[in-house]
Amino acid sequence: MTTTLTRRRFLQYGAAGGAALILPWAGRAPVAAAAAGGKLTKYLEPVPLPGNGIVVASPSGANAYSFTQRQIARRLHPQLPPTPLWAYDDGAGLAGQAGSFGMAVVAQSGTPLQVSYTHQLPETYPAWIPVDTRLTPLGDEVRLMTHLHGGFVAADSDGNPTVTPDGFGPGETQTVFYTNELPQMPAELLWFHDHGLGVTRLNVFAGLAAAYILRDEFDTGSEPNPIGIPGGAYEIPLVIQDRQFNPDGTFLYPTSDIAGVTWIGEYFGDVMLVNGKVWPFLEVEPRMYRLRILNGCNAS
Repeated sequence: MTTTLTRRRFLQYGAAGGAALILPWAGRAPVAAAAAGGKLTKYLEPVPLPGNGIVVASPSGANAYSFTQRQIARRLHPQLPPTPLWAYDDGAGLAGQAGSFGMAVVAQSGTPLQVSYTHQLPETYPAWIPVDTRLTPLGDEVRLMTHLHGGFVAADSDGNPTVTPDGFGPGETQTVFYTNELPQMPAELLWFHDHGLGVTRLNVFAGLAAAYILRDEFDTGSEPNPIGIPGGAYEIPLVIQDRQFNPDGTFLYPTSDIAGVTWIGEYFGDVMLVNGKVWPFLEVEPRMYRLRILNGCNAS
C-alpha cells in the first residue's frame, strides 16, 4: 500500500519531536484545558521574538550597555498565574518582555563592547529557589556573576568565580569588556548568563540568561544579504529551556532526599519553554526560514 505524506501531515510529525510547533496559517487545535500544575495545553500563545516579546537591548553609550538585574513577573502560560523571574533590564523597564527569556544584545564582530551589570535583586534567596549553602561563598546571600558563554575575553571579564569567588552583592556592579574579536568571535548566536559560585544552575533557572547575537558584513540579519540566507522576520532564534512549575506559578526546582543535602545533580523539567513561553507556536509563510536553536536546558 502506498501512503501519500502531505505537507500538513509532515508538519504534524515534526511537531511531535520538537519544542516549538510550526503551523500553517490555517490555525491550531489545542488539547483539553488543564489546571495549573497539571498538564498545560500546548500551542496557545505565539513564540516571543526579538522586538516582539524579546527586548532588543538599547545601548547606554557608544559601544556600551548597562543592565540592572532585577525581579519581574510574567504569565508564561494562560493556565498559570504570573511567575516571578529574575531578568536583565537595559533601563527601559522590560515592558516588552513577554516571558522568562526576554533580552537580546545585537553586537558587531570586531567591535568591542563595555557592559555593566548592577545587582538589584533580593539580598537572600526566596523560598522557590532552593540554595544549598554548603556550596556558596556567603550562605543564602544572592551573589551574582555574569558570563558571556563562548566569549573570547580576558579573565577579569569572563565572569569566572575563581577570579571573583564572592561575586557581586546587592548594589554592586560588575563591569566587563567583550572583545568581539575576530576570528575568535565570528557572526554567531551566543548567550550570557549568571555564573555565580555554587548557584549557576539556580540563577539561570530563575531567569538570568539572555541572547548575544553577533553580526558581520555577510550575516547582516536583514534581506538581501551577501550570503543569501533568510533574515529579518524570517530569522527565528529558538532558546529552549525545560522547567517544572508549582501550582502558584513559581518555578519548581526539586531538592535531594538525602539528609542535609539540597543540591541535586541534574534538573529535568516536564514543560518546555521556547524563548521564555510554555509550548508556544509559530505561524509561518510558505518560504525558507532560518531557525537558530540554542539549548538552554540544565541537563536535557
